Amino acid sequence: MKIPACFYGRKPEARRECNKVASKLLKGVPLIEAVAGYDLIDTKDVPEAPLMVRDPYGIIDSAPFFYMSLIQDAIVIKFHNKYFKVDRMDADERLFNQLIEYDWSILAFCDNPSWVTADSIRKQDCRHRWQPYLRKLCEFWNILNGEGKRYVGKGGTLGTLWETNRTMKHILGKMGVSRKDALEPHDPANLQGLCEKYNLLTMDVLNDPKILAINPYED
Repeated sequence: MKIPACFYGRKPEARRECNKVASKLLKGVPLIEAVAGYDLIDTKDVPEAPLMVRDPYGIIDSAPFFYMSLIQDAIVIKFHNKYFKVDRMDADERLFNQLIEYDWSILAFCDNPSWVTADSIRKQDCRHRWQPYLRKLCEFWNILNGEGKRYVGKGGTLGTLWETNRTMKHILGKMGVSRKDALEPHDPANLQGLCEKYNLLTMDVLNDPKILAINPYED
């Protein structure tokens, strides 16, 4: 997988660069243009660098890692900065749609379920985001899963994408996938197969009675 260099390096450096990218995004610059000035780093060239899908508190800042969660952290912080005169609801939706477009950027949501499953700005469900997110995960799954036990999430230890993607497992549970299939899938390499088994990409998530019973709308 090739990742823009703004995500790679020591945490202070990666945070600084991700802040720059986030500022551009909030000003309306498309994601692919916002990262255009950065070289692409192939993960194969730095096999020792984990993919951090959660802001890793307490780690050694001198370690060069891929800090994939820092872009959404920077965006959330800037939402509260009076310098940015943006419609937060529109920006939130626009940035979500941009960040799921690429294999490297969708990793920003792995350990932040609130962006995909509950909208903290509207105080309502974000179930309309479940299927777009899952479709993109299926599209990129071979690449993302192919990184193996290289992801670091909430537990702070290396694991596979399935083990560290809390957002995905949260959605699967809300859409009626059994706990066993969500936490211990029979075939972790085949997310598409699991989606087909439960009709996750074709069901009417806004009106399905089973989903509504599990996740009633919040008025």
